Amino acid sequence: MNMFMDGLQGGETTGVTVPRRRKVWEIDQVFRCPVVGMCLSISEQRSLCRKVGAGVHAKSDFAVHEMVVSTMDAENPLSRKLESLLSRKYEAANSTYLSMSEEEFLDHWRGSLARGDYAGMLWAAAVRPLSHVGLVEVFGTMHMSMHEHVKAYGTLKASLAVAERNHCAARSDKRDAEKQNVVLRSENSRLRRALSSTQAMLEQERRAEPVEQTAANMDTGSDPEHDRFAARLERLEQELAVKDRELEDLRKALRTAQREKHRLQDEFLSHLAKEESAPKSCSGSDCGRVDCTPQCPSYDLCRKRVLIVGGIERMEKSYRKLIEERGGVFEYHAGHMKSGCKGLENSVQRADLVLCPVNCNSHGACLKVKNLGKKFKKPVHMLSNFSLSAVARTMEELHGAN
Repeated sequence: MNMFMDGLQGGETTGVTVPRRRKVWEIDQVFRCPVVGMCLSISEQRSLCRKVGAGVHAKSDFAVHEMVVSTMDAENPLSRKLESLLSRKYEAANSTYLSMSEEEFLDHWRGSLARGDYAGMLWAAAVRPLSHVGLVEVFGTMHMSMHEHVKAYGTLKASLAVAERNHCAARSDKRDAEKQNVVLRSENSRLRRALSSTQAMLEQERRAEPVEQTAANMDTGSDPEHDRFAARLERLEQELAVKDRELEDLRKALRTAQREKHRLQDEFLSHLAKEESAPKSCSGSDCGRVDCTPQCPSYDLCRKRVLIVGGIERMEKSYRKLIEERGGVFEYHAGHMKSGCKGLENSVQRADLVLCPVNCNSHGACLKVKNLGKKFKKPVHMLSNFSLSAVARTMEELHGAN
């Protein structure tokens, strides 16, 4: 019998309303982790721990979540504060669901799940009486929706990486077009000055010529030098007009790429928030064994310090989450070389593994990382891009090689 079925054995056998709703330390075991993870943000969970004097500054999000869930076995200072916070957040808006019949409540639950707004309904399901069938439906539908969120989150991260590359390419094309535009404008100005100078010189020559020669030139109506300059100037003006149109098209493409990038970033942050609020697995504490095996949840990077140099600085939190979830110790260096190389050298010397995305790093930083890896005999992996999927794929390849 697994934990889910064991927890369900404690459910009510009827849908009859009882006078008092359950406290958080009285709810079924299967609901404890989901209620904490979906009804409270990680910042709220950290705040609860700090209020009872628990030191959480150096703890990971998972460790904080596990601490809150583990205290729900009995009434204690932390579980009482958890009960108070959940009551303030959800009881006023969701108290009507506590007295409904089970069939009516499950109809409301299905609707809230379809809308994606089910935190309050989950709290109500945890504290009100439900039959075994009702518990199975609530927990089962919620569990499967979590799988869909994870899949959508992965797809969105891949789309965001593509948008970042398109955005970088559009910016590069725009810079090239602007440089070429500056060159053409400079050449145009130079030719205009040369044409003005030639016209002034020809005017002086005309004044110095005899009247008969001037008249002959006027009859022919042609000046080969002037015509050449005029034709060249006209060609350059046409080329400049074409380049201006190309530059405007590139600016429009860049604006479109920026809008798409911002849209994907918003979706990415939204899914990231959903992932952070999803229930975490309570599989145990961090690995501390010497004989770590593939069954260990920290097997990929067991106790290894992973240094990422460069990449997107605002993604540092996501890099950290990816490495620490695999049991590694994360360290980050932005790849800036202006402040000197001592900090980077110290970080490489401490690391067990160095990852360096080449598309968001300077040539000097990449070269420095390679040289430091050779100097300190550290494995260095140059990644083709800065995306989370590239980092995760490298972790998987290292796991397979081991």
